[in-house]
Parts: sequence; C-alpha cells; structure tokens
Amino acid sequence: IGIGTTTPESRLQVVGNITNTASSQFAPTLIGSATTMPSPQGVYISGKYAYTVGGANTFQIFDISTSSPALVASTSVSDTPRELFVSGRYVYVVAGANSLNILDISNPSAPTIIASSTTGATPVSVYVSGRYAYVVNQASNNFQIFDISNPSSPVVVGSAVNTANANSITVSGRYAYTANADHSLRIFDISNPSSPVSVAALGFTKKDYNLRLALGCLKTLKKEIPVHGG
Repeated sequence: IGIGTTTPESRLQVVGNITNTASSQFAPTLIGSATTMPSPQGVYISGKYAYTVGGANTFQIFDISTSSPALVASTSVSDTPRELFVSGRYVYVVAGANSLNILDISNPSAPTIIASSTTGATPVSVYVSGRYAYVVNQASNNFQIFDISNPSSPVVVGSAVNTANANSITVSGRYAYTANADHSLRIFDISNPSSPVSVAALGFTKKDYNLRLALGCLKTLKKEIPVHGG
C-alpha cells in the first residue's frame, strides 16, 4: 500500500513465483474498473460480487462477472467504516463509531442492516469463522468475540487484552492472530470463546499490517510459536 510514494504504509507481499515479471506473459493488465464511494477502506470478493466500504459511511456491491463492473446497490452503514468480511448471506462491517454492523445480502440489489452491536474503541478489523465474529479494537487495546449464531442479535461472549494499536486479525483453527503497530504478532487460544488466552507473541522489525498474507510465513516460525491448523 502506498507503492510509488516515499512513505508506503505497508509491505507488498507476493505469494508464488514472480520471476520473468518483465515478460508480457506475466504482466498484469487492467481489464476493468469502476468508481466507488470516496476513500474506499476495504474490499471483499465473494462469487460474482465485490463488496466495499468507505467514505460517506457507505457500503457498496458491484457485479464483477464481466470486465465492466456494475454498481448493484449502495447503502449507509455506521460512521467511518474500516473493514468488512463476507460469510454466507451476511456481511460484517466494523466502523470507527465503535460498532459492528451486520447486513443481509441475500438480495444483492437491496442489502439491509439487520443488527448493529457496540464494540470496543476504534475497531479496525473483523474476521468470521463458524458461529463467531472476531473484532480487534485499536484504541481500547483488545479483541472481542461475538456469537453470531443469531445474526440479528450478536452477543459478546469473550474478550482479551491485545497490544497497542492492533491493525488486523485472522483466525485459523483454534487460534486467533493479531498484527500490531508495535511490531508484534500475538497469538490467542480461542478454543474456549468465553475465555481467550494469549499464548505467544513475536516481534517484527517493521510494521506488518497485512496479517492474512503473512500467515503463510508462520511455518518457518514453528519452533518459536505454536501454530496449529484445523
């Protein structure tokens, strides 16, 4: 993010073989574009749709089944949306107004907010796995676990202290991983959602905002931190 500037916000991470990038065979080509709301903050792709949130407290759905993305629907969400996660027929949006919005997108042309729950201070990232939504809060230095088995009535079932200025959260199996602006990766055992426990922390030399891509590197750290799948 910020490539082409003198102060990029985070590393660009690439998975796979990037040799011969000068070859036209491997050169990425822009095949389509669409105008979004001002200052888009997050995007999630699922099936034939792209979901995005951003400025003017807006959530949008684009049909990306062709090279000419088309706006399908637009609706308002809570103030200062930061990130979103799609799971089944629902979208989960965290917003700087200290809220978790849940939208029903079963009809993409008419998304509807069905619930809004209070989070900690300044939520910045959300991840959904099974019947739980995991939200990391930057200003209150914690992450929360919401039971979303009834999407219209999410309930906080557990929380844990996190280091300052968290930027991202992801979940794999019985563990949640947070990437933080204090150059740390923290790992929590979430096998008991009502009582998540910090089990390890690892320092980095530079900020790592994009945790989901970074998880592929964890195999090399298995001697230092517990990493389990499934």
